[in-house]
Amino acid sequence: MLKHNFTIALRNLLKYKTQNIISIIGLAIGFACFALSALWIRWEMSYDNFHANADRIYRVHTAINKWNPVETPDLGLIQERNSYPLANWLKTTFPEIEEAGNIRPEFPIGHFFSEINLFFIDYGFARIFDLPMPESFFVHGRTDRPAAVVENFKFDAETIKEMYNYDVLATFPVRRPNSIHKVDLFVAASSERGSEQWNTQVWETYILVHSGVHIEGLKAKLDKVNIPEWRNYPISFVITPIKKLR
Repeated sequence: MLKHNFTIALRNLLKYKTQNIISIIGLAIGFACFALSALWIRWEMSYDNFHANADRIYRVHTAINKWNPVETPDLGLIQERNSYPLANWLKTTFPEIEEAGNIRPEFPIGHFFSEINLFFIDYGFARIFDLPMPESFFVHGRTDRPAAVVENFKFDAETIKEMYNYDVLATFPVRRPNSIHKVDLFVAASSERGSEQWNTQVWETYILVHSGVHIEGLKAKLDKVNIPEWRNYPISFVITPIKKLR
C-alpha cells in the first residue's frame, strides 16, 4: 500500500513538474524566511539579559509634568534623561532599591570622532553591571582623569591620553553586542564638571532592586514623589526592566 501511494505521488510530481517545482521552491523560501525571522526575534529579545542581575535591573524614566498643577501641553511626556543626584536620592529614599547609578554617552571630538563610544559612569552603575572598577576610580577631586577601556580596544593608553587627556587605569571584558550600551571607553563621572546639579538632566539612571521586591508596589511609590530641590510639585517616575528597553 505504501509503495502504491509513493508511486502515485511520484507520477503526479512528474506530470505537473513545473507547478510542483514552483510550490517546493516557495515552501523552501517560506521555511527559510520563518527561520531567519525567528532568529532575529530571539536576538532582539535577548538584549541585556546576559547580566548577572538582569531580572532586577530597571531604567528610571521621568513623567515630569504628570502632577504639574499648571496645565502644560506635554503632560504625558516621559523623559529618558534625569539629573545626576537622582540615583543617590532614590537609593537613600527607597529601601527596596539596593543600588542606583548613572551613565551618560559622550562622543569626544577629535580625529576618531565616529570610532569611539565613550560613556561617563559612576560607581553605582559599575556595581549594578558588575564592572571591575574599584570605588577609588570614581572619587571626586582626583587630579587625574580616570578611564577604563574594553579589552580589545584598538587604541593604547598613551593614545587616549594624548587625544582626550584621559588616564586609562583599568580594562573591562568585551561587552556583548546585544546590549543597548555599545561601549569602548568608560570615564569616571567625577571627570565631568557640573554633573551634580539637579537642573542638568542629561543622565540615564538605573536601579537594582533587592530580591523579592514587589515591583508593582515600588512602581506605586514612585508614581508620585516630592523632590523640593528639583521641582515644587510632585514628580512621577516610571521604571522599565532593562530586558524590555530594546
